Amino acid sequence: MAKNYDKIPLYQSPVLLFITVTVSTGIIETLVMLILPLIIHRPCPFSSFVGIFFDSFTLSILLFPIIYFFMLRPLKLHIGEREKAKKDWEVTFDCIKDPLFVHDRQFRIVRANKAYKDASGMPFNEIIGKPYYEVFPKMDGPFKMCSKVLSLNKYYNFIVFY
Repeated sequence: MAKNYDKIPLYQSPVLLFITVTVSTGIIETLVMLILPLIIHRPCPFSSFVGIFFDSFTLSILLFPIIYFFMLRPLKLHIGEREKAKKDWEVTFDCIKDPLFVHDRQFRIVRANKAYKDASGMPFNEIIGKPYYEVFPKMDGPFKMCSKVLSLNKYYNFIVFY
């Protein structure tokens, strides 16, 4: 069964963000406005300043857990899942015994595995960013296959060859 990548998870929805913030702010602000007259008495000369400060401070304090629970926490979990998937991919890529590299449209190496580093005899920081044909195997230019694939499909950003 094919996945539908067009559907946005509910916790990533801008509509949910708008509704959550609007409803939470409305409820909290209503409660603060009901409680505020009980706390601050009118004879005080600083009542409007104190009232504004109390209102904004209380709103911030009460709104933060709602925003964290409904927006930031799911986002942090999603970022953690992506970082784990990236790390798993890198470990898998480096475990392959054959020399592999990924290059961009200008044939510059974007990523190489450990076998490629060992075959080239160069450290990663010298490999990344150089055209692969200047690193390993040393040639006058890119493989004909690379140029052909790039000319056939203009939408490739990265191509993997070994």
